[in-house]
Amino acid sequence: MSLFENEISDSAGWNAAPSEAAAFARAEVRTLGAEHLPDIQCLLTGLDEASRCLRFGWACSDTSLKAYAQGAVATASRIFGVVVDRQLRGILEIYRAPSGCAKAALVVDQRWRRRGLGWRLLTAAIDWADAADIDAIRLTFARHNWPMRRLASKACAKFDIGLDEMSAEIATPRMRPRRHSFGCMTTARLREPTDGAQHHD
Repeated sequence: MSLFENEISDSAGWNAAPSEAAAFARAEVRTLGAEHLPDIQCLLTGLDEASRCLRFGWACSDTSLKAYAQGAVATASRIFGVVVDRQLRGILEIYRAPSGCAKAALVVDQRWRRRGLGWRLLTAAIDWADAADIDAIRLTFARHNWPMRRLASKACAKFDIGLDEMSAEIATPRMRPRRHSFGCMTTARLREPTDGAQHHD
């Protein structure tokens, strides 16, 4: 049983297949700790082969994913999880670096994508990093991971493209002039909800 079972009140319609807007409204971002390790492992081992390749670069075994989750809980500066229907549907890990930036990685259950859950996780991470005096968050992913590219673009990322992978650097609000903000949105716009229709995670 998920640790979240007793943390979120029951309500009518929980078992119905949620629309994009309903899932976004019902989603709640939580900070995860060691006590949530079984939930994190369950989420990761529930990923299909394509999702594992997109997130980790190869189709990791369940054993590898469980070990990865243990390492993340032990070493990440912060882990955020998005909960819907009393279950963990996605996670984002942040690893702070001495450079003033932080490395981040996220994944959303393939059955719960296109509902804005990745955006909820990313904006929570940006808010936390801003409060922690971190200048930017850096995401690294495969060049063909278009959902991540669109998600990063929505957050006004600056891209660095390599042969097989690319990185996206997202400045925190404290580093963004409100009048410019990389020419695509102001800080206020960054915090607005999205319908999530343009990305998978």
